Amino acid sequence: MSIFVFLIPLLAYSLTLAPDITWANYGMDGGDLIVASYMLGVPHPTGYPTYILLSRLFSEIPFGSIAWRYNLFSANGLSLDFQFYANYLAASNHYRSV
Repeated sequence: MSIFVFLIPLLAYSLTLAPDITWANYGMDGGDLIVASYMLGVPHPTGYPTYILLSRLFSEIPFGSIAWRYNLFSANGLSLDFQFYANYLAASNHYRSV
């Protein structure tokens, strides 16, 4: 059951991934974060170190454009959020019944 909580959002998001950088919000952060992660730089003063290091792993996937790979990283992040939330709900319901 829990694997479906991860796979269904991943499939839905993967089927609708943007193939390249989108111009939503005038393309302000998308390209900035992609370049910073690909070059292992610092995009903003806060740096977003976890995003930079984890998304860099997805840039090594041998297919698709660089932007598509980073969008795939976001899809995986969303799916993991669903998974963590489902686990939280399952655990909280378990402890309520005890």
